[in-house]
Amino acid sequence: MNFVESTFVNQEIVLDFNDFENCRFENCVMIFSGNGPVTVKDCVFINTQWALVGAAQRTFNFLVAMYHGSGEGGRQLIQQLFEAIRSGVTIGSQQTSAPTVAPRQAVTNAEVTT
Repeated sequence: MNFVESTFVNQEIVLDFNDFENCRFENCVMIFSGNGPVTVKDCVFINTQWALVGAAQRTFNFLVAMYHGSGEGGRQLIQQLFEAIRSGVTIGSQQTSAPTVAPRQAVTNAEVTT
């Protein structure tokens, strides 16, 4: 669904499969599960919390585990991902490949719990 110049107050907002442009979110919880595309453009967030659930939470936990449990190779991979984010690169049909770094050691006991 498309939301343009909408105001949301005291709500839980599911981001997946929605587009938000010039919207205002106040005292909201923004929920992203990673199940579908989302666009957030030129929005204002006031006292807003963010929640990653499902696939998005597992992806985040994987990245944390790679950074802290895969030695220098894992840290380099995450740094490359941050650089891609800062430069506006997206992963998918618009990009030929994701940043890659081969880990230098095996990952053991890299499970992350929150």
